This record gives sequence, C-alpha cells and structure tokens, in this order.
Amino acid sequence: MAASPKIVNHHETNTYTAYDVTCFNHRVRTIVTRCPDVVTSWITHIRSNHDSTIIGLDTEWLNPIATLQLCVGPNCLIYQLLHSPSIPSALEDFLGDPQCKFSGVGISGDSQRLLKDYDLRLSSMADVSKVAAEAGKVRVNAGLKEVADAVLGWEMVKAKEITMSKWNQEVLDDSQVMYACMDAFVSYHIGKELLGKTKNNCVVELS
Repeated sequence: MAASPKIVNHHETNTYTAYDVTCFNHRVRTIVTRCPDVVTSWITHIRSNHDSTIIGLDTEWLNPIATLQLCVGPNCLIYQLLHSPSIPSALEDFLGDPQCKFSGVGISGDSQRLLKDYDLRLSSMADVSKVAAEAGKVRVNAGLKEVADAVLGWEMVKAKEITMSKWNQEVLDDSQVMYACMDAFVSYHIGKELLGKTKNNCVVELS
C-alpha cells in the first residue's frame, strides 16, 4: 500500500495546533506544541486511556534536536523541544519508565542525542530494524521505509527536501507536520507488529 499522508482538518489554540492527519487509511490526531503543560496533558491522557506499553518515537534535528515525536494508537505528539521554555517532569518520567517500550529505527541514535541535548534518558527501547533483521524480514541496518514495507506492507513516500528542511523554525509547515507524524506513526505500528499486540483506539482530546 503506497500513500502520502494528508491533513484533513486542523485547529489552533494559544498553546498548540491540532491536526487530523491521514496515514495509510488511519486518521491520526496530531498535536504540535512547544508548551510543557500541553505535553504533560497529552502524556496524562495517554497513560489514563491506553494500555499500550509500546510507543513510536522519532526525532528531527539539525543539531540540537528540534522536535520529538511520540505516537500511541491514533495519537501523535510533535513536541518542539528546541523552542520549549522548559522540559516537563512528566516527559522525563514517561521516557524513563521501564514499562514503556519506545519503538523506532536507529533509536539508539535518538536516545544518545536526547541525552546529550536535553538530558532526557530513554529507559527501554527497541530498534525495530534490528528486530526485523533478526526475524529475516529485512537486511541489516534497513531504514524505516524498508522496514515499513517488509513488516506492514506500507510504502512510505518521503521527499528528501522535507527530510532536509528547517526543523528548527518556530512554525512547522504542513508538509513537516505530515512527515513527522508519519514517521512516529509507522514506528509505532512496526513496534506493535513485532513486539506485541495492543488495542489503542481512544483519541486524545485536549481542552
């Protein structure tokens, strides 16, 4: 299945922008924010309404990391770390919870940069590229696009100009939001497929 993500709806508040992004026939509620209180609220909703211990994780960076993306079920958070006035303790606790397994491709690199740039430590993570390679599904060191195709049958369409765009800008454009959402969403679903089955259909609604 080949598909490019699309924004079908969005609204703005003083502290965040909410988008509905379609990825591979799934609608993903995507929150873009630099506000620590919004991040805390999102994490609280996730912990209260989802039984998943698998969280898709990705980052975008130019040095230092500009955004952290987290995805659980139909919910994605794009946290603009670079422009945040502080790091909420809820995020530190979430990333450091050994019961939470963060799923991504090349996630050890993300982990090292998060620690170096923001003193954020991942307690438990899985490089799903390595897991897929050990299962004989992909070659060693396969990228996210290859793993998604092999594990999920999803063909990701990724434009290089978006990959190399200015992630440090204060306002992300629609193409950046869609790209960032897709990477975290796909990382979550690969982790769910390879590491365990969960049901997570509750959409986070922030006040």
